[in-house]
Amino acid sequence: MRFNISKNESARFYSIEFETGAYALITDVYLLYAYVINYLIVATSILGASSK
Repeated sequence: MRFNISKNESARFYSIEFETGAYALITDVYLLYAYVINYLIVATSILGASSK
């Protein structure tokens, strides 16, 4: 079983490989997590402001 996530953006390459329960993280995955979390915070704040 093999699961790959790859993203190449602004000279940054994110690669996550899951194989036989073990995983290897290549490059800075924390930056990708921070990007996703910031996007969620902005999205929820916009939805909260529009619902009022």
